[in-house]
Amino acid sequence: MAHSLAASLLAPALMLWLAAGCSSTAMPMADGAAGAPGRGGATGSGGASGQDAGNTCESLMATYSDAYQRAVACNPALNSPQCTPLASPSLPCQGCLLHVHDTTELDQIRAQYNAAQCPPVPCPAIACINPGAGACIPVDGGTTGRCGEGPF
Repeated sequence: MAHSLAASLLAPALMLWLAAGCSSTAMPMADGAAGAPGRGGATGSGGASGQDAGNTCESLMATYSDAYQRAVACNPALNSPQCTPLASPSLPCQGCLLHVHDTTELDQIRAQYNAAQCPPVPCPAIACINPGAGACIPVDGGTTGRCGEGPF
């Protein structure tokens, strides 16, 4: 049984090998001359150089971190709604969302990160609390503030 299975598996491979060998043999022409020898194919060129995705992704993560610090900056002296949108403090790990003043720059960087198809990174599995209401919390008693979470 095992012998017939081996023979049935080897038979097609042997036939292909023999067929390939026969097709490369020069056949005599009617006048007795052999066919012309074949020529090798053209050499290929290397692919275009690309940007290293690792460096791009790391750069975007650093840029996002800096942009997040700008996004949480606010002015407590203003009498207008601030710190209402939510954003993740981490680019690769979109875990818990916190209040920020503006998400425009963060959204642009996240779109670039997604377009770069950055490899996944290990993210902690944590439970997030409800961020509550956002507010601009004074940092220096003047016009410098930072978005924070309520309840207020």
